This record gives sequence, structure tokens and C-alpha cells, in this order.
Amino acid sequence: MKRAYKLSGIDCASCSLAIENALDHVKGVQQCEVKERESMLHVEYDENTVKSQQILEAVRDAGFDVEES
Repeated sequence: MKRAYKLSGIDCASCSLAIENALDHVKGVQQCEVKERESMLHVEYDENTVKSQQILEAVRDAGFDVEES
């Protein structure tokens, strides 16, 4: 499944990297990309392994505000 999320509080490449690193540790996330200029996160994941709520929690735990787009 592919899903987009709206991010708040990102302003540099380090922020993007922190989010991507956090999602790298979530089992079931296959691919993710942060688009800083758009403040968007695009995630491809196995919906049988991980739920959208877990993705939201991982991003929030990394220190960023996020919501489903």
C-alpha cells in the first residue's frame, strides 16, 4: 500500500533523514521518501505487517508532527 502524510516541523535535510531513519526501523515499511518543500512523506508499506497508526507514531517519536493526507 502507498500512502501520503502531511508533515509539520521539517526544515532541513537532517529532519528528512531523521524521519526516514525512524521508518527504516518499522517492520513492514518497504520504502519512504520525505519531500521537504512540500512537507510531505510518501510511504510504501505492507498493510498486513504494519498499520498506518504505527507509521504515524514512529514519525511522532522522531519529534515531528504528522497527519494522514
